[in-house]
Parts: sequence; C-alpha cells; structure tokens
Amino acid sequence: MKVFRFIQSITLLLTLTFVSAAVAQTVTGTITGEVTDPNGAVVSSAQVVAHNTSTGVDSPTTTNADGFYRIQSLPIGRYEVTVQAAGFNKETIPAFSLDRKSTRLNSSHAN
Repeated sequence: MKVFRFIQSITLLLTLTFVSAAVAQTVTGTITGEVTDPNGAVVSSAQVVAHNTSTGVDSPTTTNADGFYRIQSLPIGRYEVTVQAAGFNKETIPAFSLDRKSTRLNSSHAN
C-alpha cells in the first residue's frame, strides 16, 4: 500500500511539473499599426479587429488620436485584421502568421 501511494505521489508531482512547464512556455505576439487615409492623414477612432482564423476569437481595439493601434498578448497563430472607420471603406488585411515578435501593419483607407 505504501508503494502504491508513493507511486501515486510521484505521478502527481510529475504531472504538475509538466503542466507548469507547459504554461511557462506559452508565447504571445503583438500586432501594431497605423491607420491613414489615402492622403496620408491619420484616422483616429478607427475600429481594428484581429481575428484568429484558427480559434475564431476576435481581439478588438481602437486607434488613438495619432492613428496608431496595438493589440498585445495574442496567442501565436494566424490572424486576419479588419479596419473600419466612419466615412471610409472597410479594409481586411489577409491572414498572416503571428509569431513571438510584434507584427506591424499599416492600413490606408479609401473613401
């Protein structure tokens, strides 16, 4: 009986060790960019959505007064980015692979 409990304890300890290691290795990436109009003027308050094509999860944000946006702590994977702003056409940036680094995307809106 003591041997069984010892083996059970070791199994639990190893399981917790592997789970901890797996959690510690989780990596994320960041998408940043600038939204401008066709003349190069910045577009503030544009809605930007990073869509993970594998999980279907959307991560929205809004551009600041300088037209910049940042979506961070995104799980590594394939993303499609959509940008919308009042008075402009909706633009979708085709799917791309996000890795552990930042990916910078710039978007120019047409009226």
